[in-house]
Amino acid sequence: MEKYITPDLAFATSDIALKLNRTVMDQLGDSDHKPVKLSLNLKYSPQVQKPIPRWNYKRADWIQFARLSDIYCESINTHQKKIKNMTDRLNTSILRAARESIPRGARRDYKSWSEEVQNVEQKVSQARERLETEQSIDSHIALKAASAKYRRAEQSRKLHGRDEEIRHLNMDKVELKKHSR
Repeated sequence: MEKYITPDLAFATSDIALKLNRTVMDQLGDSDHKPVKLSLNLKYSPQVQKPIPRWNYKRADWIQFARLSDIYCESINTHQKKIKNMTDRLNTSILRAARESIPRGARRDYKSWSEEVQNVEQKVSQARERLETEQSIDSHIALKAASAKYRRAEQSRKLHGRDEEIRHLNMDKVELKKHSR
């Protein structure tokens, strides 16, 4: 008499995989089969990851950063035997200098972002999705046309934004020189 072995399979999609607990139970009778119990933890909630801190390097005061880094790192004993303590103090000192001289945050809204640019961008996304599903010459041409239209709208938006900036500038040479960079 032949013995058949049937493996146990369980599939879980990524949205519930982390909520599942898998437990191998005790052997059943004189069978060499160990049942597997899958239980769904409905109270599980994944940890929300904090966004990575952002620094606005363009507006940083690098001279102040260098000066503060020197001041804060001066007291670190580089001859101590515990390298972890030294690196922790070095990291803390550099971060402290950065917090005091480099502004935090990133722009969430873009100057002169218009509804027209938003609509053109959506059309590019739709054309890209169509190309991925159909993979035809027509869908490729449609994506190229939508991308070109988006580039023109984006360029127009940038020029319009720069015109607005120039209109509001004081005609002082220092101000003009500062904003032209």
